[in-house]
Amino acid sequence: MSVSEISSSYDFSYKIDSLVELSVKDKKTALNKLYDQKDSLNSSISIISSLRGTLNSLKNSISVFTSYSDPFSYVKAVSSDESVFSVSASEGAVTGFSSMEVISLASSHKIGSSSFLKDSTGLISSLSAGEKRFSISVNSVSKEYSINLDSDDTDYEILTKIKDAVNDDSSGQVRAGIIQEKDGEYTLVLESRNTGTLYDMSLSDIDSDLLKSCGIINADSSVKRTLNSSSNAQVRIGDSLLIERSSNKIENALPGITIDLKKKGTASVSVNVDESYAVSKIKEFAASYNKAVSELGRLIYEEKDENNPSKGFFYSDSRLKNVRNSLRMLLGQSVSSGEYKNIFSIGFKTVDAKTFSKEQSYNVNFDEAAFSKYLKENPEAVKNLLSSADGVFSKMGEYLNSVLKSSGLLDNIYESSNSRISFIDSRIKSSEKTLNQQIAYYKALYTSLNGRINSMKSEGSALSSISSYLS
Repeated sequence: MSVSEISSSYDFSYKIDSLVELSVKDKKTALNKLYDQKDSLNSSISIISSLRGTLNSLKNSISVFTSYSDPFSYVKAVSSDESVFSVSASEGAVTGFSSMEVISLASSHKIGSSSFLKDSTGLISSLSAGEKRFSISVNSVSKEYSINLDSDDTDYEILTKIKDAVNDDSSGQVRAGIIQEKDGEYTLVLESRNTGTLYDMSLSDIDSDLLKSCGIINADSSVKRTLNSSSNAQVRIGDSLLIERSSNKIENALPGITIDLKKKGTASVSVNVDESYAVSKIKEFAASYNKAVSELGRLIYEEKDENNPSKGFFYSDSRLKNVRNSLRMLLGQSVSSGEYKNIFSIGFKTVDAKTFSKEQSYNVNFDEAAFSKYLKENPEAVKNLLSSADGVFSKMGEYLNSVLKSSGLLDNIYESSNSRISFIDSRIKSSEKTLNQQIAYYKALYTSLNGRINSMKSEGSALSSISSYLS
């Protein structure tokens, strides 16, 4: 074989990049593993953040029973006739029954101007153009208003300017509007925004006869045309207790009860313990508990791939297994006193682990009807089981606080993951530097080798030419 044939058979100038890739393959594989580890740790941080939210929801569903509010004492107020008045109960409401008579409703003060034809110009003829000021006082607070009249203003336009000036005052206690009393005749209406005699309006002209000319006030500034006299609401509770308010929304007449008056009439108020509220809150707890232990189960047992059946993201992390086991243990713990010793004696049942996945094997079923029965029969025993110092919710709440607190278990997992990420970042940085150096080295090496081969090819071609000439 000639020199030319040898050199041409080793032409790899177009394969330099492939040769470099092959030479650094192991380094790249190791670097990719570091990237995968970092991605996995970032995923764990995201998962822990989601888990924190789930456990906080469980904690909140418990705190309803362990904080100052007592769902077992929650009361509900009911009106016997909602067309007369409606009622609502808040903290401090006392169970009982009261008859009530709505004697009068609160109403607002409303006054009107004279009626004017839309295109008439009598007002501007008597007032003349220019600035006109007036004041309105409500509940000892006086507001001054100003409008500018043009010489060609119609009566309707002047009423409109007064209306706009009043309504543009967002802090004012009066609202204004224009109504059509008869065909072609319009009236300005001023109304107190609040009901009750305390909010009656008094009006006066300041430097003109604007309001007097409009027929709103008399010469002595008294109201000329009252469309509706104000009144206070009056309610008789029982036989002799007379309640009076400026509003149709009455508070503090009955402890913790708000009464919204609708019309005159007689009805009664019943205030009773609302057991359905406590039942609904227990139902919320059961749902939150199941979500928490299921999510923990998913992180531990969820199938990731065919090579890791039933091994979740945190399968090897005993800390999350301990949290799940602790929640189950705390749920079933017994109290030292009372008729009901544990939560499974008041309507809770464990699920059949054989028919549920490992993720949901710690779930419970809540029998709402059974719980309602036990609550009705012995509310104090149910309350003692759940909310006493050694009750189920008190102990579980304390445990969740230790898990969720600053520097608690979840924070430790979060911080350890972040610390590991920082370590991996430093290794990635070092590995990338080494990889880039090796890529540069091998590229230079194979480029040099390719140059030598090309040189050999040139020498071989020259020898072949000489050989041909001599022959």
